[in-house]
Amino acid sequence: MVKAKPCTKEEIEIIKTYYVRVPSKKMQEYLPDRSLEWIRRKARELGVTFLRLKGVQYASKLRELGWTKEDAIYIAGLVDGEGTITLKKSKFRYSICYTPCLSIANNSKIIMDDLKQLGFGIWRKSVPLKKEWNRGYVAEVRGISVKPFLERIYPYLRIKKEHCLILLEFCEAWLNSSVGTQLKNVIDYYNKLKVLNAHANSEKAMETER
Repeated sequence: MVKAKPCTKEEIEIIKTYYVRVPSKKMQEYLPDRSLEWIRRKARELGVTFLRLKGVQYASKLRELGWTKEDAIYIAGLVDGEGTITLKKSKFRYSICYTPCLSIANNSKIIMDDLKQLGFGIWRKSVPLKKEWNRGYVAEVRGISVKPFLERIYPYLRIKKEHCLILLEFCEAWLNSSVGTQLKNVIDYYNKLKVLNAHANSEKAMETER
């Protein structure tokens, strides 16, 4: 059995640069001396497949959003009033993950059905913060798929415009991040959004008590 020749620095750079942008079968045009299986295996070793998934999610969700201007204004109003724009912190194996998240909480199933039609992918019942409150619903979009949603509603937001801008900056940095590395300033994005959301929640609680 003939051993494959060692991988060169040039080949690694080609995989990092193009594998996240073009179909894997087309990669053989950039690496004609390598088999498709070798290219895919090397991409997995370099951790490039996850970045490919991020790009595919974003492109797919962008095509799906056939919103009108009225749709964008409608969702922006819901986000300003009942929405949360944040980074969700969670543990994955031995590392901490930060996932972009856009969510809207509401007691109306009609509104939730509207949001599902407009592309919100996760729809679940929420647990009320206080016993006297009714159980409501939460519609969410997570991961890099939030980017096209935020881009569409940003011009029409009033209260949560700063939240939106911070998460958009994070998504842009995430898409352009180096393969296999975590953003160095991810904690800065997380803390900024945490402070903004804590302030918004305290104001909302004060209004509820009045």
